[in-house]
Amino acid sequence: MSYATRFYGKLTIEPPLNWKEIKQSEAWEGHPDHRSGNGSASIFSRRYGIRLVMVTRKTETDEGVTIQRTCNEVEVVGEELRADEVLDQLRQLASQFGAAHTFHGWFDAQGERADDTSKIKIVGTEVVQERPVPLWPGDGAALAVVAATLVNRGDWESGEAVTFAGRILGDLHDALSGGRS
Repeated sequence: MSYATRFYGKLTIEPPLNWKEIKQSEAWEGHPDHRSGNGSASIFSRRYGIRLVMVTRKTETDEGVTIQRTCNEVEVVGEELRADEVLDQLRQLASQFGAAHTFHGWFDAQGERADDTSKIKIVGTEVVQERPVPLWPGDGAALAVVAATLVNRGDWESGEAVTFAGRILGDLHDALSGGRS
């Protein structure tokens, strides 16, 4: 996925990045409209790639107005980006903040070919890219995956799960092949 790729989705950050962390971020490149603090929702980003969505809160106090800026979302900006560049930017973000913050959600990435699709998320300080794996109904690997899922959910004993998974995959195979073997 190093050619034109479209990204969909967003990541949320818990706890949100504070102002000091935002300024230290590799994704920080400031934006003239936001250095002045105008607006209630500010965005700091590169021209393309990942973007930190910043929230500005103004609070009236006896001493005047207090401004608090945090970042609780990460988006991808631009169309038909180079996936390797976006992944590098996400890796920088993960290595810089993944130990102290949790990232929720994922990006769906779609390349130019229909079979070039993946989900990208941040787990700890690592960027994880998951690609779909085809499982054919008659394939033993498909049986193992379905059976393991049933057992891991705690709904089935292992022998029952294999039998039930075999029936499910057999029915699926029959439905997809029109009953032909």
